[in-house]
Amino acid sequence: MNEQSETRRRSMLSLYGMWAGRDQDDAAFRDLLSLLWRRRWVAGATVVVVTILTAVALLLTTPKYTSTALVLIEPRVNRVADSTSVLSNLPNDFETIQTELEVITSHGLLRKVVRELSLTRDPEFNASLKSVWFGRRMLNALLRGDERPPTQEELERGATDALAGVTSATSSGRSRVLSISVEAESPEKAARLANAVADAYLVSQLDAKFEATQRTSVWLNKRLTELKEQVRRAEQAVEQYRQEAGLIEGKDSALSSADQMTTLSTQIVLAGTQRAEAEARLSNVRSLMNSAEGTGSVSEVLGNDLIQRLQEQEGTLRRNMAALSQRYGPKHPQILQAEVELADTQQKLRGEVAKIVASLEGEVAIARSRENSLLGAQRRLEGNMSSQNQRGIKLRELTREADANRALMETFLGRFKELSDEANLQTTDARVISRAQPPSAPSSPRTMLTLLLAVLASTGLGIAIAVMVERLDSGIHTSRDVERWTGLPVLTVVPELKGKSAVSGSRPMQIVSAPLSRYAESYRNLLVGLNLSNVDNPPKIIAVTSSNPAEGKTVTSMSLAATAAAAGKRVLIMDCDLRRPRLHHELGVERGPGLVDYLAGQVELEAVMRTDERYRFQYITAGSETQNVLNLIESQKLRTLLTQMKPHFGLIVVDTPPLLAVADAKVIAERCDSVVFAVRWGKTGRNTLVDGLKHLEGNAAPVAGVVMTRADMDRLSSYQYGTAYYGNAYKSYYSS
Repeated sequence: MNEQSETRRRSMLSLYGMWAGRDQDDAAFRDLLSLLWRRRWVAGATVVVVTILTAVALLLTTPKYTSTALVLIEPRVNRVADSTSVLSNLPNDFETIQTELEVITSHGLLRKVVRELSLTRDPEFNASLKSVWFGRRMLNALLRGDERPPTQEELERGATDALAGVTSATSSGRSRVLSISVEAESPEKAARLANAVADAYLVSQLDAKFEATQRTSVWLNKRLTELKEQVRRAEQAVEQYRQEAGLIEGKDSALSSADQMTTLSTQIVLAGTQRAEAEARLSNVRSLMNSAEGTGSVSEVLGNDLIQRLQEQEGTLRRNMAALSQRYGPKHPQILQAEVELADTQQKLRGEVAKIVASLEGEVAIARSRENSLLGAQRRLEGNMSSQNQRGIKLRELTREADANRALMETFLGRFKELSDEANLQTTDARVISRAQPPSAPSSPRTMLTLLLAVLASTGLGIAIAVMVERLDSGIHTSRDVERWTGLPVLTVVPELKGKSAVSGSRPMQIVSAPLSRYAESYRNLLVGLNLSNVDNPPKIIAVTSSNPAEGKTVTSMSLAATAAAAGKRVLIMDCDLRRPRLHHELGVERGPGLVDYLAGQVELEAVMRTDERYRFQYITAGSETQNVLNLIESQKLRTLLTQMKPHFGLIVVDTPPLLAVADAKVIAERCDSVVFAVRWGKTGRNTLVDGLKHLEGNAAPVAGVVMTRADMDRLSSYQYGTAYYGNAYKSYYSS
């Protein structure tokens, strides 16, 4: 049973925690909504102002139209003749496409468009043709005192810059299609400019190819002239040498001897190579035999099967000996037998290697003998060659030079003819697949989208400004503010009177003239709150004070006194603000004689205590002016007066000076049963409230709570979601 109860208790606590967390989230959301609601005029004004300014800017902005031409980088090549172009076709890669986009928007190409369309005479691209107040160049000229008109070069440069600012070229992904867009003030002009830029791009390709072909043709023509002269001189030299040497074409024995010499040289080279290979193998075998590996490495080089088997047998015998050595001593017969077999195998292995070495030495000797024989034949052939061989060599040299010059000339001549034909068949690497058309609607400004963005942006800005204004507002608005900063309860919230009821001196009269009003009910709440602050011993002497002047303490004092009197109590109200008294002004009576006169011993108590028939309470005004205020306040006579009056009245209300102004209120509060702190709604700052309450720390009289005066009930409802004091939902309970 106890376990079930504990489980149920934990479930309830978990459910309570969940709902508490949800309540905190809801409270934060409600606080945000209430903040936006009470600052709605700030946010709304921001939205309206920004939207209107945006609309005005849109109305003043000249509409711009954008037209687009599409150009395809052609991957196919039309080959009329099978020849190679001077400039190769454009490859289809990302770098090439980006390069062509830069070419389209380059100033060099755009300047051709400026010249072709005479854009220097268009005010849109020539600022000097506009009004002097809008022409930057003319305005700068006037400021400098320079009235020199711009040159044609400057006009073209400015028009080119302007055209570059409204021209864009883009590609879609990895497509070979380029979009050329131009923005202008009229749709026809935008289309004309876009098509002109596209045409200029195609013409620039043709110009580049034509210029390259022309330069190559000129160079080839010059080179052909030189080659023709070289061929003529070379052929003439061959014929002249043939006649001088007496050589008959086709029967040149020197050429045959040369062929023999060539063949013999080839054989000598091969013989030398074979001899070197044999020597290398022999040298390698000898070096390996002298190395640490011995015959083992020789077998790996020679690749002889018998040597490899002998080596494997040697390895087997060595392993057997190692195994026997672990079991027997060195003189054991099996050990001795194994050593004999191992020595026999090693001897056979060395014998086979020696045979191979002898064979290699024979091969080296044979190779050397053959090489020496060929060298001897070569020397004999060289000795037999006569002077006609020398003449044949010279003839062949001249003939080769003539043939080479003739072949080079024929190659250049063929290329020259190809270029001559190609110059008339030049094609571009791109073509226009869609010419620009005049757009039907402007591209900028985009009115609806811009206005929508302006509304969204201004809404965010308005919310930010509203939050900032709220943060900067340090006034006290809700009971939660008071409790958060002071820990004191709010005894009541007094509504602000509007219209004729707001006339000075008429507020306390609401207690008498409109006892069922919201204003009167607020002071009945104050009176009940004071009585409940100490049920066993309700306070009778109540001091009303505030941090600063003009926070409603005098009106609060009178209204509290009038409410208690209307409830049937005998009430006395005293104006203890001897420096700037207000009670006599609110009651509409003379200032004296009053409390100052009584405390100074100038009059008796009966002379200063008067009765107001409207409010049905007795009152003591401040009396005559004095320079010795603090001494009178601290006097024993004032303490005695309050002590003597307490049994005769159901409530004594003491109106005191503001705490931050003078020290009078602190002294008076020590002689009262309780203190009511007046705070003007929305005006009194948090720091002001806290600083005022610090002056009452350590006093004998406790602070019963705070009265929020002159509260705007409509605005207050926006601070207390669903819990506003005397909100519109409660109007039916009050009379006007």
